[in-house]
Amino acid sequence: MLNDDDLRIALYRDSRRFWRLACQHDGIDPNSKFIVFSDNNPYNQQYHAATIAYLSFPRKDSDP
Repeated sequence: MLNDDDLRIALYRDSRRFWRLACQHDGIDPNSKFIVFSDNNPYNQQYHAATIAYLSFPRKDSDP
């Protein structure tokens, strides 16, 4: 079973993985300042869901 820190890291990595896949699908540099994914990008919704899960994960008071 994952502890909170490990789970937070796993959620972050999922978000980044789908970000890279969505960018790759549309031929976009993942380091770009502004990105709009195409309507037919199959990774867009997965990226969105993974990012919401990561950002919604409860933070400790000591987290930045």
